[in-house]
Amino acid sequence: MGLSMHIRTTSYMKPRAWSVGGRSLFLRVLTTCIVGFAGATALAGADEASPAPVSDSILKGVELGDLQGFKVRGSVAEDGTANGSAEAKTKPDKDGQFVLQGDEILTAIRESLEKRFDLSGDLRLFADKPIGDVRIDHPDWEVVLSAVPGQGIRSRFLLGCELRVQGQKAAEWHLNLRAELWRRVVVATRRIERQSALARDLVEWRDVDVLALGSSPLESMEAVSMYQLVRTAEAGKVILWKDIKDRPLVLRNSVVEVVAEEGRMRISMKGKALEEGVMGQVIRVRNMQTRNDFQAEVIGENQAKVHF
Repeated sequence: MGLSMHIRTTSYMKPRAWSVGGRSLFLRVLTTCIVGFAGATALAGADEASPAPVSDSILKGVELGDLQGFKVRGSVAEDGTANGSAEAKTKPDKDGQFVLQGDEILTAIRESLEKRFDLSGDLRLFADKPIGDVRIDHPDWEVVLSAVPGQGIRSRFLLGCELRVQGQKAAEWHLNLRAELWRRVVVATRRIERQSALARDLVEWRDVDVLALGSSPLESMEAVSMYQLVRTAEAGKVILWKDIKDRPLVLRNSVVEVVAEEGRMRISMKGKALEEGVMGQVIRVRNMQTRNDFQAEVIGENQAKVHF
């Protein structure tokens, strides 16, 4: 199955205004918070930047576009060694021609795909039938990809290419190729139950063939703790993006610390979350003293912020 572009980001939503009134409304809210909560503390100090939203991109899609004319150049020196992309194996025969070996041609094809799509990882290509050696009468040669599958690189695909010597076609192939793309991904080290939060001690890095997965894998350890599983993962299971979702940092009916700021004025209070929320999500919060409801943005574990 092919890999498709899949990008997960945590989006920001701007809270709706509590009501009309602008600055005066904000000051009334601050006053209400102070009166309703004897433990609330007004702090004067520099503004504190809220945490950035979690944003992870995954394996970039390897969709094949129009490769007509895209090529990798090589050359053969006078002493018979191959230069450029291919490994130095080519030697002239007794007639002064140069023998370009099949594995050099396959190497040039692989490198052309890597360069064209800026692929990271270890791309490996295997031809169903060996590519035969080709005799060429000039040391400068190039491989041109002439026909590629519109659906993109998969574990198996057909590819057309030409060998050109001094701009003239010397050979042509229509190849049935098997491909592997080995990359480092996140893998479960033990059984992790559905709805469990991911953590660094539950997963590890492992190199796998991502083309064989059929779906995009998680390739970042930095934000592992921001996600939870939507299905149980056994030990050794590659964690796919379809296996996880953003982990709520605020749960419904939990007590959260709410911060409101204007300029150098900052006030914090306790509120009751009326709904769960992930990082950057706007949720409804209730002032437990006045029982007034308002909106706040989730900025951390059991933390929310009111925007003026």
